[in-house]
Amino acid sequence: IVHNGVSILVRKGSPVRSIFNGKVLYTGTLEGYGNIIIIGHGNSYHSLYGHLDEIIASTGKTVRSSQIIGRSGDTGSLLGESLYFEMRHKGKPIEPIAWLSQ
Repeated sequence: IVHNGVSILVRKGSPVRSIFNGKVLYTGTLEGYGNIIIIGHGNSYHSLYGHLDEIIASTGKTVRSSQIIGRSGDTGSLLGESLYFEMRHKGKPIEPIAWLSQ
């Protein structure tokens, strides 16, 4: 399993928010990511949120920027309590820090 994003150390149960408006494309479990949410933001941009303790967003629903979509946890994490965040454009990982700073 290749991780191309960032792991953010946060306490279990912390709110996880969508970084931008979009549509929830997947909620569930993926090996190495634990409970995960994948959001499509248009123009072939996607954000991934992994190691969640709780998934609040529903597949197929639209979310707003800063909307709470889940709660952090440690599912599938080797680091313990953390949030895994990744951005992709056209299926390829891109540097996620710029998206977080906005």
